Amino acid sequence: MSWARRFTRASLIRTKGGPSLYYPYALLGSGYVIPDEEAFAKLERFSERWIVLSFVLSVVWFPVFNASRLLGSISLLAGTAVLLLWHWRWNRRTVASWEGAESRLSPVESRLLQAKALGWPVLVFGLLMSLLFVVFGLLVLLSGPDSGVSSWLVIGFFGLLAAGYGALIVLRLRPPDRENEHPGA
Repeated sequence: MSWARRFTRASLIRTKGGPSLYYPYALLGSGYVIPDEEAFAKLERFSERWIVLSFVLSVVWFPVFNASRLLGSISLLAGTAVLLLWHWRWNRRTVASWEGAESRLSPVESRLLQAKALGWPVLVFGLLMSLLFVVFGLLVLLSGPDSGVSSWLVIGFFGLLAAGYGALIVLRLRPPDRENEHPGA
């Protein structure tokens, strides 16, 4: 399974004995019943492209276009806005005729599904890389007065990412609660 596909597993859920479900905005919106396997495969491909482009934007684009601190920050924010609008528009068109899911994801279900789908190697690697970028941001911030805005963006973004990976690792270390587990888990 590709690393990008692992990230899609928290929003694309195959339930036990029931229909597959899609939660395009995780906790922020309703889920949808995926009508067939073709639609599931289409969602999986789209979600993988979304993950790869998000990764490129956050890890590659920002450092490359950061020659001018202000231009780098503006380009990151503009790129993020374009990516979010593309995701929102694609989802609106795709799920417009689909039946809504009976239940919404709870915060615990969402994190459990994500932690389970990513697996230990991805969680540990993600935590370590996020912390490395936080340290890099701190070093750049301390290197001179010109690096304020962009360094704080890097520190904030990767600090939140590190906190998220840390929370998922803690969640994976807890014994499972089978009684309250989502049927797709």
